[in-house]
Amino acid sequence: MTCKYHPSNKVVGQCSKCGADYCELCDFEVISGKEHTHLCLDCSRSFAVSKIVWSVICTIGGFIFGATVVKELSWSLACAYLFWGIYWGLAWSGWSSPSWQNLVDGTKYYGVWGLPLIVILLFVQLTVSAYIGCLGFGIVQTVRLVKTIKLIDLERNKAKDV
Repeated sequence: MTCKYHPSNKVVGQCSKCGADYCELCDFEVISGKEHTHLCLDCSRSFAVSKIVWSVICTIGGFIFGATVVKELSWSLACAYLFWGIYWGLAWSGWSSPSWQNLVDGTKYYGVWGLPLIVILLFVQLTVSAYIGCLGFGIVQTVRLVKTIKLIDLERNKAKDV
């Protein structure tokens, strides 16, 4: 078995998304929320691009929200940054967790407190996500993913030249 991009290199693993064999140079470790996996060059690039695209969509959504609700440019920009931060904060903490599912499934046990408890926990998760995303994690992740995309493109171009 040989690597798709480096036929002379020994295979060290298999992509958890597409199943392609990869060598040590093509192995990319991906940690997203609670997910920890290894991907090949193509799937890693696809993953990084999709994360950046979704962060841009959230930013545009935040700007539109700010522009329609507040109708002031400075607040529109603040809303765009806040939505962007919430996206990265949620990406860090994981979109959903078993505790959320247990809470939603167990609302019959919480009785009248079920819905207010869900609303309070959602507010807390969004607040924590906004702080985490806006206070550095979003910037770090964006820079890291852009570097990953450039590195993957460089590696793919090197492999084509060989």
